[in-house]
Amino acid sequence: SGTITGGTTILMNGGNLFNSTFSLTNTGGGIVAVSYLAPDIFQGDVTLSNTGTGSLGLACGGGISTFNGNISVSSSNTGGVGIGCPDMNGATAPTAGTWTLASGKTITNGTFSNGTLSLWGLSQLGATAQSLTLTGTAVFSPGFTTFNAALTVSAPRFTLEACAFNGTTSLTKTATPNGTMQRCTLSTGGFFGNTFAGVTTITNATTCGSDSGAMYIGYDQPVVFNAAVTFNCTGKSYMYIAHSSAGNQFNSDVTFNANTTTSGFSGIHVCYAAGSTASFAGTTTFNALNGSSGILTNAFGICTFNGNIVVNSTTSLGKIYFGFPGATGTATLAGGKTITIGASGFATGGLWFTNFTQGVI
Repeated sequence: SGTITGGTTILMNGGNLFNSTFSLTNTGGGIVAVSYLAPDIFQGDVTLSNTGTGSLGLACGGGISTFNGNISVSSSNTGGVGIGCPDMNGATAPTAGTWTLASGKTITNGTFSNGTLSLWGLSQLGATAQSLTLTGTAVFSPGFTTFNAALTVSAPRFTLEACAFNGTTSLTKTATPNGTMQRCTLSTGGFFGNTFAGVTTITNATTCGSDSGAMYIGYDQPVVFNAAVTFNCTGKSYMYIAHSSAGNQFNSDVTFNANTTTSGFSGIHVCYAAGSTASFAGTTTFNALNGSSGILTNAFGICTFNGNIVVNSTTSLGKIYFGFPGATGTATLAGGKTITIGASGFATGGLWFTNFTQGVI
């Protein structure tokens, strides 16, 4: 165990075997990078804590580092904690690190209220469920990582890049405003090039107003959902799904829930930006459930529905748009498929179709 203070950059080359527990704390402004050039093996539990402004990372270099115990992380300052170390504030390793978490082991967190939790290049072995709760202004940021079990994460911000989620997955965004016009002075992050194999629930529960609390899914790189997925927009902001990338795939049933529970507008936009495309293989259900809730598809992109569509509205201010007057996006419903009113009914709100084509059987 050890505590690093001051502002000096410390790069530990790696190639070590740690047979007992490993604990490291950074309290200063310097960069601390372990396994910087070669992989390490950690046989016992690992505890990483950052109360400073400098980065703290393990498995930062070439080769595959091995974690055979549990991992605990915490961060109360901007430095954050990284395993895999894609970027150590200018001290990027010559080769990005990769690492394995042994079967039966977990990644948990203490107080993680600031900075980024970066899990880069992880291959989880076995099927042990993982659960993390970040608070404050913290960011959950895995990249090129494979989770082979159920994963539950609650965090103010997400940035997910090229990850595989092979179990049941639940991701909830919880950002809160800074007190100025109910906005977050935070970058929004997004989901880039991820694949979800299990049943997935993604929720934007932020109370930040307007786009400052938005969630971007399929931003620049497409996402693939191979099992049922539910999108819940319950706060004051937006969800942009299949936003600005071509080739997004929804290969099972999809449910969109726009469900404002506080004052303000909660909106879901699908295939919003020009150049975005998405295909829906199963039944797609659109629910405007509460408050000023709205769902807009294919404003400027292209949505293809190869399964049935179900619509529900239980709020007088609720609006479901397929296309938008004056916009250039299009939507197609496959021949033989239907649009129906669901069990909740559609006695209030509005339903619009623009640039919408029903295919021929």
